[in-house]
Amino acid sequence: MRIADLGTGTGIWCIDLSYELDTAEICGYDISDLSYPPSATLPANVKLGKLDALSDLPEEYRGAFDVVHLRLWICVIKDNCPDKLIEVATAMLKPGGYIQWEEIGRDTSLVTSSPMQRLESLYSRQLESERIDPSWVGRLPDIFRDKGFDVLQGELGLWDKTVRGLYYANYLVVVMSVMRSNSADSKEKSTDLESIARELFDQRDVDHGFAWRPIELVAQKAKRA
Repeated sequence: MRIADLGTGTGIWCIDLSYELDTAEICGYDISDLSYPPSATLPANVKLGKLDALSDLPEEYRGAFDVVHLRLWICVIKDNCPDKLIEVATAMLKPGGYIQWEEIGRDTSLVTSSPMQRLESLYSRQLESERIDPSWVGRLPDIFRDKGFDVLQGELGLWDKTVRGLYYANYLVVVMSVMRSNSADSKEKSTDLESIARELFDQRDVDHGFAWRPIELVAQKAKRA
């Protein structure tokens, strides 16, 4: 079995999987190899390489994999258009191969507290300024069905409240860091962020809701064209 991981980052998904599937060849790809560990330290069945999954696919990768895995492309895809990425992932699969895709879709209606609503309002504007529109995520199952895939799993879900609670601190650190780095030229925006941060700290025992919904897509490519 040959498995590809697109947008592999550090290769951690490939490395973790290698211990479960020690007879599979697991190949991680990213546009840059700067985050890869030394190749000599990788498990024997893991290979990491460079590939731009948003450009034309080299012939050697076409129809070469039984499974193509993707995760968290939400902040890479611009203008609500994942078409090229999906084209590349589909082309990499053998007939009858599987797409496995973990992603998050945005739904600010799930946010329940005032400070988190204010933060998400600012964050939505930030995402818009970066041409990031996550609305394509909810369409993933239909996109793959239209391409002839059999979608075995792929509904937007909700985070378990315990998982949500555990994730708040990490989420706030990341979002606040992004927002602060982009508010240096706006005293008003910077002041708003500091006010929101204080309110969230004061309400650290509150369930604020969460503006993101998980989706785990599993879809099988047609066995014959």
